[in-house]
Amino acid sequence: VAVRPVGIPGVFFPLDTCGRILHRRGMTLKTDGKKKTEREFVVSVYTKTVLENPERGLVVKLYDRSSSNNAVLHIGPSELMKLCDRKDEPDLLRDLIYAQNYEQEEIDGVNYKQDEIAEGFKVFTEKGQRENATRKMVDYL
Repeated sequence: VAVRPVGIPGVFFPLDTCGRILHRRGMTLKTDGKKKTEREFVVSVYTKTVLENPERGLVVKLYDRSSSNNAVLHIGPSELMKLCDRKDEPDLLRDLIYAQNYEQEEIDGVNYKQDEIAEGFKVFTEKGQRENATRKMVDYL
């Protein structure tokens, strides 16, 4: 019988697995301890890897500002679908995939790759509007 320290999973799963950051914000959450209190957290949402999109799963990291503790939650694709269904948004992931593909399409046969100066003005272009639409959908998710 193999003896494992308490709290370590039976299958190796790296805790630092995360890809592109999708969303970050501060939140006040209620705790369910002996005394119910509200605590400030910084919540960051990432893709599983740099190469995967959000529909393949998400990594949610919570940082407790008062105690400097971290918590990591990995949400797989099937659980993500359940969460979308629960919020009455069953087509959200499909729409997100469509928006990401549309954002990366060429515009008038040109793939726009901009330098640092042009990047600041991207919001005024069709490419910027596509990225903004995708970002809004990711934030909603």
